[in-house]
Amino acid sequence: MRQVTEPRMRQGGIRHRPGLWLGALALLGLGACAPGPGGCDPTQTTFISGIACSASGGYTQRQQVLSTESSAAQGRAAEAREAAAGAEIRRDDARAQLAATERRVRRQNAELATLRQRLDRLRAERGAASAQVREAEAALAEADRIRAAGGRSAGDLAARDAAQRRARENIDALIGF
Repeated sequence: MRQVTEPRMRQGGIRHRPGLWLGALALLGLGACAPGPGGCDPTQTTFISGIACSASGGYTQRQQVLSTESSAAQGRAAEAREAAAGAEIRRDDARAQLAATERRVRRQNAELATLRQRLDRLRAERGAASAQVREAEAALAEADRIRAAGGRSAGDLAARDAAQRRARENIDALIGF
């Protein structure tokens, strides 16, 4: 029978190859000189540090960091766009509300002028001594005071509406409506 012999280890293994040892030591030295993950910027590395970054995975780590930062920046940009869109909607709402308030003020001014003309006609016909004429004049004076003060708040507009309504009621009672 034949005996199976184990293959012999060749003479001249790793112990007898000094070049291999020097290469391994050089790679270890390069690894020690490698910049950290944040320092593996291809635009800032030298040839040797570039090799070290490549061997240590520093470029891959840097790429992951930059990808994460890019995603975060895109998220912040999307949030900023949403906030800008919301601000535009609020601005448009405010403009619409301002336009409605201005229409209401113009309508009140037109009604106030009409009431003033009717009251002037009644005063000329019936005299200024009538109590209803005096009440209508007081209500119109209050509406004029609010208008002159430039009141455009909801409370001011409501007070002006109320004063004009009182004047209209007094004038209508004088006319006989």
